[in-house]
Amino acid sequence: REELEDYLDACLGELREDLREVILLRNHAGGSWEWVAEQLGRPSADAARKLHARAMIDLRDLVQRAT
Repeated sequence: REELEDYLDACLGELREDLREVILLRNHAGGSWEWVAEQLGRPSADAARKLHARAMIDLRDLVQRAT
């Protein structure tokens, strides 16, 4: 489990800063979409959700490439 967490952390580190930040704010900090949008300076919760969706796709691609 620790090895998997280290691997995911490494993949997160390869993401653009805004993509990494949206994942950390939502998935790790458990923030609401409204709070995440505010923290990132996004105009709406929907904008934060769309950024998160893009971030998760990019993270998935990084994980798949390395496996």
